[in-house]
Amino acid sequence: MIPRMRGSVPAASGLVTLYHQRWEIETTYLEIKSTILGGKVLRARTPNGVNQEVYALLITYQLLRTAMADATDSGRDAHADDRCSPKGLV
Repeated sequence: MIPRMRGSVPAASGLVTLYHQRWEIETTYLEIKSTILGGKVLRARTPNGVNQEVYALLITYQLLRTAMADATDSGRDAHADDRCSPKGLV
């Protein structure tokens, strides 16, 4: 359901962009959960500890994605780094 704001109808191109961004987030979350965490849960027992673990996971994920992008020849295929898997790097 898409809420209307001030009676305006959202543009189709905007919806396509939002849908793409949502799936990028979902894919990232799945990669972090299955690859980096290996199906395990966070170990922290305090809100600050959870924040620290989540930030560490995000930093690790970004480092892995950067290494994957550097390892692929992005000039030849613009989507090559999207098809790489962090499983080979971990």
